[in-house]
Amino acid sequence: MVGYKIIRCPFCRGILAVKIGQKTKTCIYCGRKLKVSSLKALALAKDSREAGLMVRFLKAKEAGLASELYRSRD
Repeated sequence: MVGYKIIRCPFCRGILAVKIGQKTKTCIYCGRKLKVSSLKALALAKDSREAGLMVRFLKAKEAGLASELYRSRD
């Protein structure tokens, strides 16, 4: 199983998921080539599904929508 690291593009501030061990990643938002090892992990995920959920949550949190979209349904 491959793990994933959630990172932020230092140029456009986009949030991306990259495989652990991946050396570079092209940002899907601004097209800049990123050196993954030099970027801080915002979160870690065990698989691609979890990485996608984390990226979506972090984007919603940034937009101020996390509490509305991800609240407990008790």
